[in-house]
Amino acid sequence: MSSIQKINRLSGVRCKAALKRGEQVLKTKTFTKHPLAKAWLHNKESERVSWGD
Repeated sequence: MSSIQKINRLSGVRCKAALKRGEQVLKTKTFTKHPLAKAWLHNKESERVSWGD
């Protein structure tokens, strides 16, 4: 499970991607654009599937 949140900063809007397992956050990363965050999450989720989680 994953989520993307919009964050308002002085430099503009940012997207924070969070990779989760249940309620536990495994990794987070901040991006300038939503498609970049979506691609990162997709890549990390596919890696996790190959691990066998």
